[in-house]
Parts: sequence; C-alpha cells; structure tokens
Amino acid sequence: MSSFKRTKSGAYRARIGIPKDVRDDYQALYGKRWEELFHRPASLPLSKAKVGHSEWEAEIETRFATLRAKQRGQGHDITHKQARALAGEWYRWFTGPYDEDPGKSDRWADLHEALWELLIHVAGDEETRTIDLEAPEVRTEIHPKLVDEAKTAQFLASRGETLTPAATTLLLNMVIREFSEATKLLERRAQGDYSPDQHLRTLPEYRKAKPVARGARMTCFELFEAYVTAVKIRPSTVNRWRVVFTELDKHLDGRNIEDFTADEAQSWARSLVVTGKRGARTVSDVWVTAANTVFAWALAEKHITANPFADVSIRVPKQVLNRGDGKAFSPAEQQVILSAALAIKDTKSPFKAACRWVPWLCAYSGARAGEITQLRGQDIEQHGSFVVMKITPEAGTVKGSMPRSVPIHEHMIEQRFVDYAKLKGRGPLFYNPAPNGADGDPDITKPKRPRYVKTRERLAEWVRGLGVADMEIQPNHAWRHTFKQRAARAKIEKVVRDTICGHATKAVADAYEKPTLEDMANALKLFPRYKID
Repeated sequence: MSSFKRTKSGAYRARIGIPKDVRDDYQALYGKRWEELFHRPASLPLSKAKVGHSEWEAEIETRFATLRAKQRGQGHDITHKQARALAGEWYRWFTGPYDEDPGKSDRWADLHEALWELLIHVAGDEETRTIDLEAPEVRTEIHPKLVDEAKTAQFLASRGETLTPAATTLLLNMVIREFSEATKLLERRAQGDYSPDQHLRTLPEYRKAKPVARGARMTCFELFEAYVTAVKIRPSTVNRWRVVFTELDKHLDGRNIEDFTADEAQSWARSLVVTGKRGARTVSDVWVTAANTVFAWALAEKHITANPFADVSIRVPKQVLNRGDGKAFSPAEQQVILSAALAIKDTKSPFKAACRWVPWLCAYSGARAGEITQLRGQDIEQHGSFVVMKITPEAGTVKGSMPRSVPIHEHMIEQRFVDYAKLKGRGPLFYNPAPNGADGDPDITKPKRPRYVKTRERLAEWVRGLGVADMEIQPNHAWRHTFKQRAARAKIEKVVRDTICGHATKAVADAYEKPTLEDMANALKLFPRYKID
C-alpha cells in the first residue's frame, strides 16, 4: 500500500516501491526500477485526488500481480472470439490517449505503410497481395516488433491478463489487424477528420471471468457471476438461477462463503419449501441443483475448499396425477387450441401469426415451442417433393445444440404455412427483430430474454386464456407428448419419431439406423390429421 500525502505546497503525492521479485520485468516494461510516483496539483479537490490515487494504486498493484502470475506460468487460454474482443480492447487502449492530440499524420501513415510492407515481405503473396498470418515467420519476425511498437505487454499488464504462449500468439495475430485500423484512424484524426469511428461497432465485447482467490471474502452472488462468465450458460438458466444466489447472499449476510457448512446448507434448503409458494420439487430441481452446480465448479477451480451442497437433498413427494392421458393434451384440449388457431385470419402481427401457426407446427412435429417460435423464413426449405423446417442453434436455443431438419406435414402445406413463410422473407416468422445492439445487456447476470422466448411465453398465456387451465398440463410442451403418443399409435417406428422430435437415441444400434429426411417424410404420411369440429 502507498502512503497518500499532501506536500507543503498543497499538492498530492504518493509512492509505491517496486518489489524485488518483479523489478527486472517491471523495468523492461515501464522503464522504472525502484518506485512509482503519484502526483496531482493542489488545485484538485481532495475527493477527486483520492479517487485518482485509488485508481493509480490499483493499476500498479495489478501490474505487480500480473508479472508474478506470468513468472509462475499461470497464463490462461482464450478462444478465437475472445482474442478478437481482447484485440478490440487493445485498439481502444492504444487510440484513447490520442483523442485530443493525435500528432502528425505522417507518423501514422509511415507506421501503417511499414507494417504492410513488412507483412508482404515476410508472409505475403506479392501477386495477390494476401497475407498468411499463420506463417511461422509472422511469429518470429513480426510479433517482436509489434510487441514493441503496439506495447501489447503493457496493455495486458494494465488489464491484469496473463496469457499462455498459444493465446499470446493468437492475440498478436488479431492485434496486427487492429494496429492497421488504429494507424488509419489516427491518421484521419491528425488530418482533422473526427467523424465517428465506425470500426468500433465491429468489435465484440471482451468478458473475463473475475479472479476469485481461495479463501477470499466474497459473496455467493460474486461466485455466481464468476461461474456465469466462465461457463457461458444459457440466458434462461442465468435468469432462473439468479434468485437462488440473491437469496443465499441475504442468508449469509456478509459472511465468507467458506464459513457456510454442509449442515447449514441442508437446513437452508429445507426452509425454502413453503406451502403455496414454493414446492419441494422446485427447491430440489432448481434451487439445490443451481447451488450444487456452482459450488462444485468453484471447488474444481480451487476457489473454495469444500462444496457445502454436495450431499444436500430434498424429499419430493410422489406426484399424484388425476389425468388419464398423462402429459398429453386430451382430444377436447386439442380441439380448443387448434380450432382457435385456425380461426385466426389476420397474421400481420407476429404474435397473431404465432398463435395461428405454432400450435399446429408443434402438433405435427413434436418440436419444442421455442424451437418453432425462433424459426426464420430461411429455415423453411424445399427438399425434392417435400418441405422441411431447419431447427438450428443459429436461430436460437436447441437442446444439446444439435441441429435437425424436420419434414413439414402435408396438412400444414394445405393450410398454406409455406406461403406465409415466403411472405416473411429470410427474417423471423413469429417476432419482430430487434434493432442492432438493442438486445445487448452489460450485466451478465441479467441477460435479456430473446424475443422468440417472449413469444413462446405469451403463447402459453394465450392457451391458458382459451380455457386450458389444468395445471397438470403444460400449455406448450404438451404438444410434444401428444405427438409422440399419436405417432406411436400410428405405428411410426420409435427411432423415427425420436429423430423427428430431436430426442437422443438411447440404444447404440439406433445410431446405425438414423432415419433420413425421406424416411421421416414418409412416416409423417402415416401420422393422422387433426380433425377440427
């Protein structure tokens, strides 16, 4: 820690000695060997001086910690997307100090030209003017010069980033591109062009998991945030689990999570079962599962020394079902929903279109409602004599991230669903697309629900409003059970109906008998039509 003082003149000063173990590395990067000095003028208000001092102190300590981590070989890897985003952070870091005074344009023009000539000489094709950034000569001849000119080591230290050699190589290849863009921008700025930087819009956001020190005083919610950042779980899971860690934070009331015992975890979990508000199954399937999953991850990552939820269990009473048809819609419920959908004639509104088409598509495919509400016009394709809908993670969430194509039942063709899809073009069929950037959210623990999810939820409310009020039946998901039930009665082979629904095969032999699109299309000809009174 540094000492923060005022001199006789009223100026603010502080110093931090450079530790011996990082002194050589620090001097190589920052040109100082013995100490770092902080100075602010006497005219600065005390409150602002304190803030500036805290920020300066944090930056210096981050430099020390980063250098020590590098010495211990504790670098981490990054993905291609993370490298691109981190290079974007470098771009902002490098160009930022020149916002007000970019200097002479010749300097940036010369740097840009020098980099381009060096790339062509080392790894380029002079005829096509293309560059092979994967060439080993790039790493041996260009990267060292780039590190020196772009100050990437100082940038990483300022961000507290320690990368593995492979990750460093990946980042530097990305920085080559960003260095070219940065010099072009600063050349324009030096020539008086201060128009908005369009390149910034192409740079993805870089997220780094917050470091969690073993035994550190931290909240459960901070642990949850670190887990979400590192594991990249679905937004729907984040939203469902967030309340678990919010309530656990309240229970701990500022205590260290290392002090949370297994007995206390069991007692807390049992206290969550509140008659009329939260059932035992919800506590077991959501609350205990969420806590156990995140704490198990923290234990594996050595952020904590024990998982208090490892053996926590909640006794769930056996569910008594009063419905004779299980989880499938009854014939009467099928009639209510499908006839109401068929009665809708005006589908200009995306939600009205969802009410018109989604129940029928689910009824004839067994697809999850969310897989249908995320469909785009480009996902409806002609394959020979039949039409298919492509259910793909590119459009939204698909369980297991496994895409599949499903033939569309001929009854849907007769109802002119394909005509509707063609009118919508390539865009979403059942929701309005968001403007660019409108669905972004800076808080990783509060991701916005995708628009197709909101459509799916509104559709469930619409079904309930039709009078399908039995809480033992799910207003959207029951079509999945209904389809499987009717398909089995129509003698459609199990492996075929499983493939249509996107159910994973359980038998090894099924993997060798995976049906083709033609097999599924022919099987659906056996599937009985829904008859509306």
